[in-house]
This record gives sequence, structure tokens and C-alpha cells, in this order.
Amino acid sequence: MAAIVYELTAVYPDRMVFFTGSTTERTRLYRMALSLNFDELRNDFEIFGVNFTENQSTVEPFEKGKQYDGFIIKRKVS
Repeated sequence: MAAIVYELTAVYPDRMVFFTGSTTERTRLYRMALSLNFDELRNDFEIFGVNFTENQSTVEPFEKGKQYDGFIIKRKVS
């Protein structure tokens, strides 16, 4: 997944990439991978966590250990 985000945002640096797992467990695995690699990833990307309720979504800066329904990643522009 990380390789895809790096490649896509290299071509389209102004685009945001949203992703979530096909199951709760898969989303948890993505969160764990982001947490484990957070220090390296945040050098190149802005990372956000997304949570959904019935009528809205909430986007906030990603925090390790916090549960999210999905994620948004945007390449930092230098």
C-alpha cells in the first residue's frame, strides 16, 4: 500500500489518497502499519484519520493508538 501511495503522489502531488480496509481487522492493520512507520512517513506526507458517523465524517491529524474508520494521506509540498 505504501509503495502505491508514494508512486501516485509522486505523479499527482496535489491529490489526497483515502483508504480503508475491507474489514475492521484490515483497517486495524493499516492503522498499525501507519503507526509503526509514522516517523518516516510524516517526513513526506500529511496523515489524517477519518471517522464516520451517520451524517458526517470527521477528519483529524493521525494519532498513534487511536481508532479510525479510514485514512487520508497527502504528500507535503516543498
